[in-house]
Amino acid sequence: GKKIAEAVKSAVQAEDRSRNVIIFGVEEQTNEIVEEKVGEIFSYLGERPCVIESSRMGLVPKPGQRRPIKVVLRGSDHVKQILRKAKNLKDIAACKTVF
Repeated sequence: GKKIAEAVKSAVQAEDRSRNVIIFGVEEQTNEIVEEKVGEIFSYLGERPCVIESSRMGLVPKPGQRRPIKVVLRGSDHVKQILRKAKNLKDIAACKTVF
């Protein structure tokens, strides 16, 4: 009964999180299109995953602050591939602050 339902719910939540990538350090602009920024970063990595959703996290920041971007991908295999390549971003001038 109840224990099975809770186990299924927790498994579903864990699976959902395994498809998330959080990107830090991306400059924030007024009227920005987050999807374009995410696509640009992934293209630097040579990746074109299917992005289900992407959005800034947290409250509107003070000038100069950068909120993280939460990206939900179609599968956790894409997440692993991107995380494997993420260290290469520091070598790309446009992504020096991104991690």
